[in-house]
Amino acid sequence: MFAYVVRKILLTFVVLLGAATCAFVLLHLIPGDTAEALAGPQATVEDVENLRKSLKLDQPLTTQYSLYITNLLKGELGRSYRTNRPVIDEIKERWPATLQLSVTSLLVAVIIGVPAGVFAATRRGTWADTLSMIMAFIGVSMPS
Repeated sequence: MFAYVVRKILLTFVVLLGAATCAFVLLHLIPGDTAEALAGPQATVEDVENLRKSLKLDQPLTTQYSLYITNLLKGELGRSYRTNRPVIDEIKERWPATLQLSVTSLLVAVIIGVPAGVFAATRRGTWADTLSMIMAFIGVSMPS
C-alpha cells in the first residue's frame, strides 16, 4: 500500500511537470513578440528591449525554461500583466470564492449522485436503471 501511495505521489509530480512544460511551450508558440505586446503600441524600441531583458526573454529557451520551473517550484508566479500585482496575491484573493463554488458543486453532486446510484443499482436492468444512466451521461457531457 505504501509503495502504491508513493507511486501515485511521484506520478502527480510528473503530470504537474508535464502540464507546466505544455504551458511553457504553448506560450512560446503564440505568434508575435511578447515584449512588444506587453510594452504597447507607443513603446520605443529601447522600451521593448528593456522589457525583454527584465523578463529574461533575451535568454535561450533552455535558460527560460529552467527559470520558469525554478520559479514555479519556489511559488514565484510573477506579476499579472493586467494589474501588475503578484499573481500569488491574485490567486489568494480569489481562492475563497473558488473554494465555495467547488465545495457547493461537490455537495450537490453527492446529494444527487449517491441516491441516484443506489436507486439504479437496486433496479439493475430496468427502465429506472437506463433512465438514471442516461441522466448521468447527460450530466457528464454538459459543458461547465
